Amino acid sequence: MNAMTPRVDSIKSTNVRPKLPMALRAVRGTLRLAGYLAPAAADGWAARAFITPRQARRSTGGRALARPPHFIEGPAGPLAVWSEGEGPTVLFVHGWERDHHDMAGLAGAFAAAGYRAVSFDLTAHGRSAGKRAPLPVLAKGIAAVASAEGPVAGIVAHSIGGAASAIAMSEGLEVPRIVLVGGPNSAEHFARGAAALLGLRPARTEGMLRALTPIVGQPIERFKVDSDAAHMRAAALFLHSADDRVVPLAHAQKNAAAWPGSEIRVFDGLGHNRILQDPAVIAAALDFFPAPGE
Repeated sequence: MNAMTPRVDSIKSTNVRPKLPMALRAVRGTLRLAGYLAPAAADGWAARAFITPRQARRSTGGRALARPPHFIEGPAGPLAVWSEGEGPTVLFVHGWERDHHDMAGLAGAFAAAGYRAVSFDLTAHGRSAGKRAPLPVLAKGIAAVASAEGPVAGIVAHSIGGAASAIAMSEGLEVPRIVLVGGPNSAEHFARGAAALLGLRPARTEGMLRALTPIVGQPIERFKVDSDAAHMRAAALFLHSADDRVVPLAHAQKNAAAWPGSEIRVFDGLGHNRILQDPAVIAAALDFFPAPGE
């Protein structure tokens, strides 16, 4: 989503209907008019807005790494990469409109435990290049980092970073294990949520979804973690908070049910982003990995 589109997690469920920001009201009005006068153009604009992240917001709980990043070539230009610690390499993948700071608590714990923790900013996020970030592009970026920094002992991914990691794995990225924190089941879930925030009528919502296909390269219905999960060979651990308002718990349950031999642990009171800083969550992720040297 672009600067005119609010974050999905910025609208909270309350009994009082939230007052929409003036900019969003203006966008809704413009889209409504365009939907009548030039529906194809409106559909295309909404589709492009959906895959255009705003500038990533740094996590308030993240640690800033003292050393500057190094850069590797990604699908839309250089990707900023940081590493700390020594030992087996684990990749840490942040979520939508965030950056590597979100994963700092987890990465630091793994580095202290004897792993080499590699964090990076996804395409079109943070200090990495790119303007738009459809899931296949995010997946290619993850695969590029794994290829440059590997061999990789595993991935710890948050939110849409988990979905992109699963796509990368379905397309050939081999890792022995993955931890998915607050991971969604379906990209369509987010697309329809964005359409609702934009106030799109049902016909224009379907038009936006259709307009995504030539931009992304595949129908958005293709991007479902549980569809790929049945063919996964990596061990998987799903960590989710029951009160997650961005990605409902049912998404993790569906993914875990489809992923052979996977585990799921449910927490509460941690929401969608606070879960990344919780000591019990960090310990669960660490426990899922064998001790370095084993």
